[in-house]
Amino acid sequence: MQLQLLMSDDVKDMLAERLDLAIRYGSLPDSRLVGRHLLPNKRVLCAAPNYLQQYGAPMSLTELARHRCIVIGTRNETEWRFRDSSIHVKAFILCNDGEACHRLALQGLGVVMKSYWDVAEDLQKGNLVQLLADEAVADAPINLIYPRSQDLAPRVKVFMRFLQEKMAQLAQQMG
Repeated sequence: MQLQLLMSDDVKDMLAERLDLAIRYGSLPDSRLVGRHLLPNKRVLCAAPNYLQQYGAPMSLTELARHRCIVIGTRNETEWRFRDSSIHVKAFILCNDGEACHRLALQGLGVVMKSYWDVAEDLQKGNLVQLLADEAVADAPINLIYPRSQDLAPRVKVFMRFLQEKMAQLAQQMG
């Protein structure tokens, strides 16, 4: 078996690029694809202490919309979803790389919505502060994706089982 990893925050057309599997978070927009749940993905809003000193902490979702938001993706305006509601935010900084958005937040440039495990260490160290903790951010589960019409090769099935086992172990470690 040969494993080739293509790392990108961009959503690829799996059929056009002839990809066997993808790991994605959130909902599955393409009905030609099948998703298998791998992990929950708790997300949090956070900002650096120096950002909060300069701009204050949002006390409500309405206030959040007026803050400098670092948006991960390619659309200048997006919807951030919470347990009971959602809010449209306009990007102060728009970036298609999640790690770069994390670094921008650490530099005090805005509020970011990130996966908890991406920022947990910085939250524990005080480099970032969780915001609006009472407003639970909607999870964006991580899924293993493959084309619906494809007969999966045995090597792909073996790798899928391996990934599912490792992700289940990781989920148990994360609590």
